[in-house]
Amino acid sequence: MATKLGIDFGTTHTVVAVVDRGNYPIVSFHNETGEVLDWYPSMAAVRQGEWRFGLDALAVADREDWFVLRSFKRILTGCSPGHRVQTIEGETTIIELLGGFLQALLRDLRQRSNIDLSLESHPEVMISVPANANNIQRFLTTEAFKLAGFKVLGMVNEPTAAGIEYVHRFGVRGSRSRKHYLMVFDLGGGTFDVSLIGIGPHQYETLAAEGVMRLGGDDFDQILFEQVLAHAQIDVTTLNHAQKTALLEECRLKKESLHPNTRRVFIDLASIVAGQENVELSVADYYAACDDLVQQTLQVVASVLESAAQRHALEEADIASLYIVGGASRFPLVGKRLREAYQRLVKRSAYPHGAVAVGLAIAAEQANTLELREQFARDFGVWREGDAGKEVVLDRLFSRGTSLPPRGEPPLTITRSYQPTHNIGCFRYLECGRVNEAGKPGDDLTVLKEVRFPFDHCLQGQSDLDGVTIDTMPATGVSTIEEIYRCTPEGMVELTIRDTGTGFEQRYLLIGA
Repeated sequence: MATKLGIDFGTTHTVVAVVDRGNYPIVSFHNETGEVLDWYPSMAAVRQGEWRFGLDALAVADREDWFVLRSFKRILTGCSPGHRVQTIEGETTIIELLGGFLQALLRDLRQRSNIDLSLESHPEVMISVPANANNIQRFLTTEAFKLAGFKVLGMVNEPTAAGIEYVHRFGVRGSRSRKHYLMVFDLGGGTFDVSLIGIGPHQYETLAAEGVMRLGGDDFDQILFEQVLAHAQIDVTTLNHAQKTALLEECRLKKESLHPNTRRVFIDLASIVAGQENVELSVADYYAACDDLVQQTLQVVASVLESAAQRHALEEADIASLYIVGGASRFPLVGKRLREAYQRLVKRSAYPHGAVAVGLAIAAEQANTLELREQFARDFGVWREGDAGKEVVLDRLFSRGTSLPPRGEPPLTITRSYQPTHNIGCFRYLECGRVNEAGKPGDDLTVLKEVRFPFDHCLQGQSDLDGVTIDTMPATGVSTIEEIYRCTPEGMVELTIRDTGTGFEQRYLLIGA
């Protein structure tokens, strides 16, 4: 029987949980010095074109001759599958970077972990992405796991996986015949999500979800890093890459050591930058600099509560808990602000960094019986001509909040039919976090793909349309065009464009070039 795992690919740490006879322990790894880690470093390092990943990258992270790439998960937001990651020591594509990291993870699961995994085995895994991840990020994550040798059972949004872990650990109040409601606050190393989840027997339904694609523990590290430089009067441009990496790591470690009673934080700057003295900073001043970021998370919680009230007639009293997960949620200021705002609701996971992985392992074991109903956390659409070509308007195909089909059910399908007026159709697809009252996308916009389809029968079958001038066609004898959009349970959108007159059609996965 294949080993089943839940893998939470995180910005700074990747956490793995294994299905073990009804238990779901976190997998531990041992590095070169024999130290045991209950996480796997989400890290890459390169020197003269040679790449190392995970534990091997961590082993050379403090060496000046290696360029260390931390938090590379953040690169996924908005890049295409062919996106090239460039460093001063070498370059690679994003899919090669992810694939290399996950291949190293699979190798180290076999050779340097506490689970018994044969060299030939291909474990079955449930994987996750942030709730507001775009189409490209979902595709790249899934493809990289498959290319690395994992058998992907499915993909679950990170807050939903944490909700599964919550029910396993705490159960639900009262009768299991009625639905219960849980809000998950997931603050990781690089991303932040809040989801409101309706819980029924073997069923988890996302009712509202919002987040910030680039907000997490890395940002708190950066603030402390900048305060240290300001206190020591150091120009960041005078530091080399190894010094910046070492100082950021020192800041991360000291941030993670903070507790509610800490008053001063000490940074070992002297061992990193020659001639410098160690730095002592006020924790109160550090928290004051971080407070704007924490307030952003509270604004998202308030927005999800407002959405729940408007769309589902739910009040705060209807929600069982505000469940706090994610490694960065241990930052003392986060808990302080949440308790001030939501008091009775706040319940912190005993293992905030591992809750998602445990939930994924449970989902892997119960893949055939667990019903997950996710939703679009972003608006998905295409630019079209409006007002007889005088303006461009956004046609929202799948609106934010639209429920995704559960696994095993047919895809969510939308069809557009029309008679074209031009010889070539040029479609520009995008996702965005918000659409304003005028129907325009907000700043949080991801361009997914540009598609060209030949409406003129003479052009159908021609491989390259880029050099063909777009022109109007006679109104007579024009076929009807159908655009068929199919959305999978993982939230990825497939497109078929068909000329109903000639039968000519083309298919696309809308994830970028």
